[in-house]
Amino acid sequence: MLNRFQTEICLRLATVNDADLLLKLRNDTTTQMASHITSTVKYSTHVQWLRILLQDPLRKLYIAEKNKIAVGSLRSVLELGRYELSWTVAAEYRGQGIGKQMVSILANEIKAPICAELKKGNVASAKIAEFVGMKQIQKESKGILYYQRDAIES
Repeated sequence: MLNRFQTEICLRLATVNDADLLLKLRNDTTTQMASHITSTVKYSTHVQWLRILLQDPLRKLYIAEKNKIAVGSLRSVLELGRYELSWTVAAEYRGQGIGKQMVSILANEIKAPICAELKKGNVASAKIAEFVGMKQIQKESKGILYYQRDAIES
């Protein structure tokens, strides 16, 4: 079943040319409420953040596309031997399994441990985390749930 997903969804590395798309995804009301920082991000701040991220070899930012149409974004940050993943699905594509598909593609490529920090109540993202093999590893702390998957053998 996952192979079918991979033919439907393609991940490509983001570029600075994706700034408008990424800002739209980030400032979506639902995305804001699921983020650690819930305020609206200004364009200048966003572009500065994006330029720094794109130059960091430990951070990768992907655009998920379906039929060459952007449907979401996915970020990985390598720290202390594990990859922290975060993702968002464009509002018009939510509820279609896109999140599971795009996170599965990246999670299957990563053999090291992966983790995610999700706001309590973000049921959709919790289901995605569990779908890719992450389990909640500790109780909620300040409204955040912590998920992790151990390294997988090649």
